[in-house]
Amino acid sequence: MNIVTARTKTKNYPVYIGENLLSDTAIFKPHLTNNRVIIVSSELIAKLHLELLCKTLEGYSVETILIEAGEQHKNLASIEKIIGMLAQQQHDRFSTLISLGGGVIGDLTGFAASVFMRGLNLIHVPTTLLAQVDACIGGKTGFNHLGIKNMIGTFYQPTSVVIDSTLLKTLPQREYLSGLAEVLKYGMACDAGFFCWLEEHAEALKRKDSTVLQIAIQRCCEIKLNIVYEDETDHAQRAVLNFGHTFAHALESATNFSHYLHGEAVAIGMLHATWLGVKLGLVPQVLWDRLAILLQSLGLPSKYDRQLCSTFMLYSYILNDKKKNSRQLSLILPCALGKVKVFKDFDRQYLERLMEEYAIT
Repeated sequence: MNIVTARTKTKNYPVYIGENLLSDTAIFKPHLTNNRVIIVSSELIAKLHLELLCKTLEGYSVETILIEAGEQHKNLASIEKIIGMLAQQQHDRFSTLISLGGGVIGDLTGFAASVFMRGLNLIHVPTTLLAQVDACIGGKTGFNHLGIKNMIGTFYQPTSVVIDSTLLKTLPQREYLSGLAEVLKYGMACDAGFFCWLEEHAEALKRKDSTVLQIAIQRCCEIKLNIVYEDETDHAQRAVLNFGHTFAHALESATNFSHYLHGEAVAIGMLHATWLGVKLGLVPQVLWDRLAILLQSLGLPSKYDRQLCSTFMLYSYILNDKKKNSRQLSLILPCALGKVKVFKDFDRQYLERLMEEYAIT
């Protein structure tokens, strides 16, 4: 097991990375504030892992809340279900919430923890690759509202994060590959050497090689935590972690969160952003080619289905993206391998034309 320390302006906490950690009581015990624990999970994940976690927490008063899985259930109704049970069972601010699931469960649990009694103790146990390398660390919480991805949210750091790579063995292959898109994001946006390493180890990653996988997870966590330390509330440097996400969130929203997994949308979004970088003369065509080849080798999509949503619809959602302000539309575009930059004040008609051109190429 390796421990990466998350350091933020508001809280420092350990991120445990290893195998068979879900059964290690010694990892959980120091981070429980009293005897009362509430585990938030989905029905499928509960069937796979809840019994083991409850056994690990034997001696504590453990309750469970099951939320419908899927991005379409990342909504106010799910938040109300969590908060309603906390209130009904008379929990106080010394209870501990544990998220056991993917990014949706983590975001919902984190938001509930941040607002109930003005803040509960929070532990994340991510069960998907996407959550392990991205969603579970950094303190972002939230839910979708009015068809807009993550419209309502908070920044709230957990007390600890337990990343057990053995949980990925039960993850469906499509979900696993979706998570690899977020892994590639760190190479494209932040670390050229890591991107080259990913090119060399693509096949090992695809077959879930344990050693290679843990190296990748730890490197992603290190990159993200270094950025979060400098910009915890996403006002400057942290924006680079949204590479590919402006287009991805628009694609998810435009297809009603029912066609593309988040990582699949990110894969398409990264290629779209890189193509814009090529068209604007920021990066050479070969960078787009390398990214496209790597995504293809991992079984990830490169194009969106235009029968599902029009360019105009995608553009309208991009204009509602939370990364813009009332005057400027911001896009995160590559300027070299391993380096991206926030570009502001785009000509909107020009951007729409470029999007249309990309869609038909």
